[in-house]
Amino acid sequence: FVLYRSYLWMPGLMIFIALLMQKRGVNFSQRRAVMVAGLIILLLLPLAWNRLWVFADNYRLWNEAAMLLPNDKVAGADRIFYNRAQALGAMQKWDEAAKDYEKVVAISPQLFQVRQALGTAYFNAVRYQDAITQFDAGIALKPDDGRLYLGKAQTLMRLKSPEAAQLNLKKACELKEPIACMIVGFSTIKK
Repeated sequence: FVLYRSYLWMPGLMIFIALLMQKRGVNFSQRRAVMVAGLIILLLLPLAWNRLWVFADNYRLWNEAAMLLPNDKVAGADRIFYNRAQALGAMQKWDEAAKDYEKVVAISPQLFQVRQALGTAYFNAVRYQDAITQFDAGIALKPDDGRLYLGKAQTLMRLKSPEAAQLNLKKACELKEPIACMIVGFSTIKK
């Protein structure tokens, strides 16, 4: 994660090595210096290639970070699991994403955004009752967020509870959730 910071200190390190070698009286010919530099590049190439491979994909990046955690209690572990769950969700691996969101809820139960994300993962994994539970928990934490009511409404529609879904849609619309307002408006036109 600090790869970009190497640009700040790497030139200074190279200058320091050159100054150190000059003071010690080490004298490289230009040909020998080029050979040593080429050898160093060849030795570092596999490491650089591996880093580029990991950083090229959002899931691989956060998965490696999660694998390097000594335990779930480390500060920032919730962020790592959340970001890996987001990457899994983008890949539509909802059960795996839900497991990571569950870890985040265990670490930081006060974050309503995680409850919403976990509810969405459950919804997409066709675990509707679990989704309702998470949306309700999110609403308890932040009752003025329309996205939670919208998620609950969509889940209730799948559970064949149109009246309860309509109530949640109206609440979401009252809280200025535009998609909910469009659905409520469309359903009143349809009647």
